[in-house]
Amino acid sequence: MSSEENRKEKIYEFLKKKQEYFQYILLAVILWFGYKVRTANLPLLVDKITGKYIMADPDATAFLRYAQYVAEHGSLMMEDTLRYYPLGYTPVPEFSLLAQIIAKLYAILHTFNSNITLEYTAVIYPAIAFVIGAIFFYLAIREILGTKTAIIATTLLTILPAYLFRTQSGVSDKEALGMVFFFMCCYFM
Repeated sequence: MSSEENRKEKIYEFLKKKQEYFQYILLAVILWFGYKVRTANLPLLVDKITGKYIMADPDATAFLRYAQYVAEHGSLMMEDTLRYYPLGYTPVPEFSLLAQIIAKLYAILHTFNSNITLEYTAVIYPAIAFVIGAIFFYLAIREILGTKTAIIATTLLTILPAYLFRTQSGVSDKEALGMVFFFMCCYFM
């Protein structure tokens, strides 16, 4: 046996032994690609006048305002007087969880980097939610259908246009978080 064939045999045996690591490396590449695609629009989400990040969706602006209130006061206001004026709106049942999560994510990220703002956190929250949701999606599909199918399914989920729009930076709505919980439920079942 030639040295080249011997080397190929050793590489093949090494990859066969480390196949479990290879799937996680491949998953990390897929998640990195999905995150980069979802955050590619970040330069477009900077207000030219203030230099702060802005939301790409009008509903996301309301979620940012609620997250700012939670970050300042610790909980959501009982009556939002800026919505449905003059009667107001009670946002607690519908928006409390998302506002709390964005505020907590800001607190965590701000701990590691003091330059991170709440606006930036609200803008990138959907991309972070995508990564967490895709991990649980991969684990659920792997449990049901196997590793190869899980890698292919996660790749397809990463580039699926409807899911891409809902987890794109600046679209900080409830769907990204809802999909994380849905995939978690599927995995833990």
